Amino acid sequence: MKKPGRKIWFALLFPLLAALACGAAPADIRPQPGQFKRLLVLHSYHHGYCWTDNVSQGISEEIAASGQHIELNCEYMDTKRYEDESLSPILFRLFLKKYKHNQPDAIIVSDNNAFEFVLANRKALFPGVPMVFCGLNNFTPSMLPDRTGITGILEDFDLFATIDIIFRLQPDVSTIAVVTDVVDTGRLHLAEFRKTAARFEGRTTFVEFAEMDQESLTEALKKLPAGAAVLLLSFHRDKRGRIYDVAESTGRIADCGLPVYSCWDQYMGLGIVGGMITSGTAHGRSAARMALRILNGEKAEQIPIVERSPNRPMFDYPQLKRHALAMSRLPAGAVVINEPVSLFYRYKGLTWTIGIFLLLQTIAIIIMLANVVRRRKAEEALRESEENYRLLVEHQSDLVVKVDTEGRFLFVSPSYCQMFGKTPEELLGRTFMPLVHEEDISVTLEAMKGLYAPPYSVYVEQRAMTTKGWRWLAWVDTALLDKSGEVTAIHGLGRDITERKQAEQALRESEEKYRQLVQFAPAGIYEMDMTELRFTDVNDVMCEYTGYTREEFLKLNPFELLSEDSRSALRDLIARVNSGEESPPAMEYMLRGRDGREFWILVNSRFYFEDGRPVRAAAVVHDLTLLKKAEQEKEQMAVQLRQAQKMEAVGVLAGGIAHDFNNLLQAVNGYAEMLLLSKNEGDPEYNELAGIRQAGDRAALLVRQLLTFSRKLDSTRKPVDLNHEIIQVAGVLERTIPKMIRIELQLFEDLRSIDADPVQIEQVLLNLGGNAADAMPDGGLLAIETRNVTLDEEYCRTHMDTHPGDYVLLIVSDTGQGIAPETMPHIFEPFYTTKGVGKGTGLGLASVFGIVKGHGGNILCYSEPERGTTFRIYFPAGEASSAPTQMSRSEEAPRGGSETILLVDDEAAIRELSSEMLGHFGYTVLTAASGEEALEKYRTGRDRIDLVLLDLGMPGMGGRKCLEELLRLDPEVKVLVASGYSLGGSLKDVVEAGAAGFIGKPYQHRKLLRVVRSILDAQD
Repeated sequence: MKKPGRKIWFALLFPLLAALACGAAPADIRPQPGQFKRLLVLHSYHHGYCWTDNVSQGISEEIAASGQHIELNCEYMDTKRYEDESLSPILFRLFLKKYKHNQPDAIIVSDNNAFEFVLANRKALFPGVPMVFCGLNNFTPSMLPDRTGITGILEDFDLFATIDIIFRLQPDVSTIAVVTDVVDTGRLHLAEFRKTAARFEGRTTFVEFAEMDQESLTEALKKLPAGAAVLLLSFHRDKRGRIYDVAESTGRIADCGLPVYSCWDQYMGLGIVGGMITSGTAHGRSAARMALRILNGEKAEQIPIVERSPNRPMFDYPQLKRHALAMSRLPAGAVVINEPVSLFYRYKGLTWTIGIFLLLQTIAIIIMLANVVRRRKAEEALRESEENYRLLVEHQSDLVVKVDTEGRFLFVSPSYCQMFGKTPEELLGRTFMPLVHEEDISVTLEAMKGLYAPPYSVYVEQRAMTTKGWRWLAWVDTALLDKSGEVTAIHGLGRDITERKQAEQALRESEEKYRQLVQFAPAGIYEMDMTELRFTDVNDVMCEYTGYTREEFLKLNPFELLSEDSRSALRDLIARVNSGEESPPAMEYMLRGRDGREFWILVNSRFYFEDGRPVRAAAVVHDLTLLKKAEQEKEQMAVQLRQAQKMEAVGVLAGGIAHDFNNLLQAVNGYAEMLLLSKNEGDPEYNELAGIRQAGDRAALLVRQLLTFSRKLDSTRKPVDLNHEIIQVAGVLERTIPKMIRIELQLFEDLRSIDADPVQIEQVLLNLGGNAADAMPDGGLLAIETRNVTLDEEYCRTHMDTHPGDYVLLIVSDTGQGIAPETMPHIFEPFYTTKGVGKGTGLGLASVFGIVKGHGGNILCYSEPERGTTFRIYFPAGEASSAPTQMSRSEEAPRGGSETILLVDDEAAIRELSSEMLGHFGYTVLTAASGEEALEKYRTGRDRIDLVLLDLGMPGMGGRKCLEELLRLDPEVKVLVASGYSLGGSLKDVVEAGAAGFIGKPYQHRKLLRVVRSILDAQD
């Protein structure tokens, strides 16, 4: 056996040799191409300013500690020494040139000026680059309307705690002088101080020394009474504009003889006592850690903004002694710097070494004395125990053997001889190996190697051939050592464990069957300890549901997986089970996965009780996502169907009344026009008649909106550039809506064209723009956006009347009052309005709905009260784009003629009125009240009838049948058809069948005269 000394030396030398071997061939740690990450640090202030240098130090230390290859670049805006707004565009051009083609992977901005500069120019300078801020003062959520790609740490300096420290160290302080400079930071600090000082009102007198030059400040501080204190917030530049080094300005203030306190570590060691200190180095480290997380793939907006700075009370020992301030008054956890070191601490290593040496020497002497006493007692006890051992071995059922280092028997107990059917003489001197199963020999030999090292005892299980056949034996073997520590023999204690091994095998087979059943079940399964409310087992399906690994899942608390409402439901269930309910029904819970996704699950639980208390639970979990989604889709489709049926019913009603209402309006408007022809603008009745005509025109517009809503009013469509129409309407809206509403356009450059009626598209935009303006009485933003989109089968399956394909998306958003949830289902219904009396007809959105549906599109509305409204309109994309066309409208005066016109209309008032109007302009008018009468008059007078004006909506034969018969009588007949519906569907077929033209009712007689004249002129 080797000497212990050699083993020790080898154990000491082996790590050294291994280190030298590793050092001989160092790994190549040079960064490979593409491994660098670029980090840009933009400071508000200049290099040499203490706070800025401390931030840089913290960033550099954290980057170095990470061991990552980071290319670190620092820029200094120098805005503390030079507060000039003209610097911003200069810096913008400089950084644009430097980083246009060398974009960083992340940016750290230090203090407010750099933060505001990057926030204002981020899209132009660093598009898409995530930003981390630090040292940010006076932060409000409005400073970050969009947190995408941004996180950071706020500079939360604690003025309240620092002032409280002044009162703690100087309970009788008579005056606290607050010192600030003229830069923006100083003004912000002064404003924060004034809010904080109000909380100490009545305890002392606060004096503000702001916007002073250094000389005046020094004189003012020297005049303060004894017992006063100075609170230094900032003094970098004085009133005269002179810029001071921090050490210079702080030293001059401290030389005035009063205790000086502050909140920033840049002043520590320069003459101030201390305070609740904010560390620039700590800010830099925090910001660097956030930047490293971003560079390693984490999204910036997912990293919470740190709102509380790691402030701590810190004091300068020489200044405490200088001003006789008791250290016993320091707050708990205070850090004291520059404190002198005692002799013990100076030689602490040597002192501890000597003390430990003496202690070990004393312990060794005590152990030696104890060993002598113990050895004497052991010798006496050994003699007694040997006799007891002999008696015990001979009468126990366990197997006892003693073998030498070669495995030869030195002693065997009677029980061993009985099990193997051998006498002691047959076993002594022979090795035990022939009795061991051949498959267990290597295991036994490997286990016995442990007898030659502490604790010199091993446990081994083996099969052996006995009188009962192969049996499993468990052995506890212990090495017997001589005085030098050499193994001289081995003592073995064995027991027959065959029945246990058989039970274990049966249990393993049962557990394997159970494991396979659980793992391959098409549902999540878990077990839980009810006493500690922790998971004890889980299958793979449950892990897939949640996104956690098995190890992560078993560390979770059940409440961590549930939403707040579901947590309450689980608490109720546990309370019911604890009260004795053994079989609660299946429960539905909202489960929150690792990725934040929430979905419904159904949990069937079985609880196991001991002494009336639940101790264990097993549960089967089913994912209800598909079922819930199907239910939602079914409900959504039902709502859409009910809405569509309701709108269709209203549309049918609107279309049904249009014909009769148009006839009434035709009479009203016609007579008003006739009377106006005989009046001049100065006549007494002229204004009243004009008012009647204007009212009739508005009524006609209402009818047109009804027909638009019911999709019975089509128009000529052509390829339309939606962007062009939006630009035109935006110009109109800018002149008509209140000036405090800002219009913002975000138009997609390569937008597809749509097949549409430009006039109706204009109507849609004007209606939505007007509604948005009404929703923003105090001003706001109206945003109009266009995009190219493609709708897939999934979208169309959950939105009625949509088909897969390419669409042009129009988005109209406002920041107005929004729409109440109870109002939302009715917004497209005609005559439904939330506006006051006289402020709305309720047809605006109804006509928008009709126009969109008439163009084969789809309209959706999203709104939240007090947060605004967004309309998303999908128009089917056309084949190609086309240049915008200009609408031309002729306002030339109508001309009359001497031709003969057959007027066919079932309304007597319209026949009379139109006859009089046409006759007034020289035409000869024949009238007919039905299609049958019209055919008869045309048969007898076809040679002198030049034109037939035919109403399509007549009872009896009807206009369509009459037109067919007229064409059969005379294929060359000129027929002008009139209808309250548009030229669409069946009306379009009528015109294409041979009619010379079409005019909508109610028509103005000026338009009628122009259309009549154009048809008559065309036949010549």
